[in-house]
Amino acid sequence: MTIPPAKLLLDEMFSNKIALGLTEVGVDCRSVSQQLPHLAGADDSEILKAAIELERILVTNNVGDFEHLRRDRISQGLGIPDIIYTSDASFPRNRDFNQHLVSALERAAKENLTQRDGGTHWLRPTLT
Repeated sequence: MTIPPAKLLLDEMFSNKIALGLTEVGVDCRSVSQQLPHLAGADDSEILKAAIELERILVTNNVGDFEHLRRDRISQGLGIPDIIYTSDASFPRNRDFNQHLVSALERAAKENLTQRDGGTHWLRPTLT
């Protein structure tokens, strides 16, 4: 039995073009910046709660804040979403940024890498 690709929620630092690119390759992805405007500018805790409510894996470059929130919720016995962390070191913001991020997120979603990694996954570029 094949497991369907994970559903993703892109934090607002990511362009909606990435969500559209993922949709084109068969990954259900929503973007806070364009597709969920009620969350634009929201507290990180609200973004985290939205990921839980929408049953989506949160994709963020904001490791410090979200890791702190994740650990706080665990210590309080509260639910947490799976999270994919990215970094500008692994994905430099150059002309190929969107393409590289879409490729790596497609793999992470289709292979359900957050499940493999216990709920958090550090995204790395896909080798070509």
